[in-house]
Amino acid sequence: MVESKAGQSSQNSWVWNDLHAAEGLLSRPLRDCIGSLSLTVEPLPLFVLVLPERLKAQMIEHAGRWITHEQAGILLGRAYRDPSGTVYTVLTAAVPVDDTEASIAQVKLRASSWPSIWRELLQDSEQEMVGWYHSHPGYGIYMSATDQNTQNNYFSAQWQIAVIVDPVRREFGAFAGNSADPLPDSAILCP
Repeated sequence: MVESKAGQSSQNSWVWNDLHAAEGLLSRPLRDCIGSLSLTVEPLPLFVLVLPERLKAQMIEHAGRWITHEQAGILLGRAYRDPSGTVYTVLTAAVPVDDTEASIAQVKLRASSWPSIWRELLQDSEQEMVGWYHSHPGYGIYMSATDQNTQNNYFSAQWQIAVIVDPVRREFGAFAGNSADPLPDSAILCP
């Protein structure tokens, strides 16, 4: 059994406490964040994802290790609300999960994969689980019905995201909130 500050566990299940939904997002002007990244966004969209190129490359590399099966991982970072109302999520880590049950069209994280994820989370108290990623090797960027169900059940807050990576086509896309709305390229900043 593994316990963490973010959830409670048993051998086969995890309970995630959605702290931001209960306590509100951290307040930080987006311009402070993107200014430190030498980026500009005009006008401010309602949601922005800051996805560093190094993490994008890491997800594509992980997804490309075994292109006959889907790969998956957990996204760590922090979510903020700009005083204007814009919500943005800054990714700080993409944690590959190799202990999975996978096929060409599905991936399932085993209970035994969670301890390494929680260890990564506990290394930095400033990061939280903000989403997940997985691959669609060779068949494009979209959220399947199963993907949408996963997003809705486990990553449903407005600021929680899913990233889909196609390592064959070297494409990626991001989706946000419980309805897994696709993020336009203009809302994804890749410093």
